[in-house]
Amino acid sequence: MVYLKVASNLYTGELVYNSICLLLLLTFGFSAASAQTVRSTVSGLLTNEAGQPVPAASVLLVQEETGWSRTATSDGDGEFLFPLLAPGSYRLEVAKQGFRRHSQPLILQLNQELRLVMKLQTGPQGDSVEVTATRSLLKPDTASMGTVIDTRQIRNLPLDGRNFLELSLLAPGTVPAAQGSAGSARGDFALNVNGSREDGNSFLLDGVYNGDPKLNTFGTVAAVDAIREFEVVTSTYDASFGRNGGAQVSVVLQSGSNQMHGSAYEFFRNAGMDARNFFAPANEKDPRYQRNQFGFSLGGPIRRNRTFLFADYEGRRVREGITRVTNVPTALERSGDFSQSGLPYLIDPFTQQPFAGNRIPANRISPIGANIAALYPLPNRSGRGQNFVSSPLFIDRNDQFDVRLDHKLSQSSDLTVRYSFADRAFLEPFGGTSFAQVPGYGNDVPRRAQNLMAGHTHAFTPTLLNEFRAAFSRVASQ
Repeated sequence: MVYLKVASNLYTGELVYNSICLLLLLTFGFSAASAQTVRSTVSGLLTNEAGQPVPAASVLLVQEETGWSRTATSDGDGEFLFPLLAPGSYRLEVAKQGFRRHSQPLILQLNQELRLVMKLQTGPQGDSVEVTATRSLLKPDTASMGTVIDTRQIRNLPLDGRNFLELSLLAPGTVPAAQGSAGSARGDFALNVNGSREDGNSFLLDGVYNGDPKLNTFGTVAAVDAIREFEVVTSTYDASFGRNGGAQVSVVLQSGSNQMHGSAYEFFRNAGMDARNFFAPANEKDPRYQRNQFGFSLGGPIRRNRTFLFADYEGRRVREGITRVTNVPTALERSGDFSQSGLPYLIDPFTQQPFAGNRIPANRISPIGANIAALYPLPNRSGRGQNFVSSPLFIDRNDQFDVRLDHKLSQSSDLTVRYSFADRAFLEPFGGTSFAQVPGYGNDVPRRAQNLMAGHTHAFTPTLLNEFRAAFSRVASQ
């Protein structure tokens, strides 16, 4: 089985083609691998009570949430394989004449290769043996090192700001980026993995590229309620993960199921219980702080056991007063009088002699310079070098949503289409570290990210399967 991967970068768009196709000419049997896939694999060995392989046994694998099923038959060595499985809860059933029916539940994580060894018991086929023990999550068939953060952890662990990527710090070898780094500025999140740079990581969403090429960070960040699970692979991953040498962060979104499920929420924070900023003017109100984060998610069947839809939306509104202390020209200085400024002397550039009384004559003041000085506000506090303090509003508006459709085309073919969109308007009240430390000279930073994915999985025969994924990713920002 050969994995073909063709990638074409078209400026801000990227087309990714991952195909699992034909060609096994020199070897017999079949094997499974992954090419930047979020799909999992279940393989197994069936034996009798004497340890001998059981051929021609019927194996059924049913996804509990959607009712989708796959069938296979064990070969002469008692082996069977189910590749290209979506993460989720499954039920595995084995039937063979002369043996009791065997049944056991499975929970598959993304990109997991689960190997089972099952001993069938002789007896009437009407009797059944049900195994309830939890399978180990170790991956003995791969050398990659990674950590899967599942739904329970994502939803139950505290998250300041509800950015699920902060949970990637649970993986060994990860540390947050340095404060004020390019990737962590403007309220974003970045991390370093095993000593690599913060821009050395790669981000995948449902198995397709989801990166911002400007700083090599994430493109769209899904809401917590929209994520099924994600994996942070930190080292010794296979060659299918190219692009960057840091962590490979792979995210899988929720999908619809036969049961309706959803959520609605709003989180609110303000400065009612916060301490007062020491530098804020005493005669003014406390700097404002208000944060609203709200949204919903909804998933369910359009047609039971056949077509499923999942959608979510999240909005964020932040209003925060940012306090800065700086120095601005006084009323006397604007007229050329520096006698009260504490300067030893002012030099006349034409005579190279000090101005009398540290006062610049009115006819020597440039109209352009006077107009520039007038743009600054007047001092609002005493003290040399720190005569002005302000707390203008930092404003952050963010809206994002995801829509995902899963459809069973036939017993051997399924289709997935997903669109993610995020739009952000960000106002930095202070645009720099020097003269821009006064209100009115901030930066407006718009950012819009889109990610479209279509995937098709088809089983031509029990041993020949194909997975196709095409994606378009675009990030526009300043």
